[in-house]
Amino acid sequence: MSSLKKGLWSTTLSIVGIVLFIVSYSISENPTFLQKVGIGIFFFTGIATMLTSIIFGILGIRSNEKGFLKYVGIIIVFLFVIGVTIVPVLLMAIFGFREA
Repeated sequence: MSSLKKGLWSTTLSIVGIVLFIVSYSISENPTFLQKVGIGIFFFTGIATMLTSIIFGILGIRSNEKGFLKYVGIIIVFLFVIGVTIVPVLLMAIFGFREA
């Protein structure tokens, strides 16, 4: 595999992984059994795809690949994880812990 393709694979897999992760959360509010299976497949495939994207990015960096795509995949996944973890913290900071 040429080194240029590692960065391209990293970026593509990061975008696909994030889309699969988002689709897993947007399938249904009250899922049936088959929808739960689909949610699980999308969720774990999305996580595996994002991890593979990070691996391809690291391989691109280690092989001194030219261009910036080797960093883009890692940065996209990193920003997505930061965003997913920061949103609940910000909501708790804004609205606080209210009792019903």
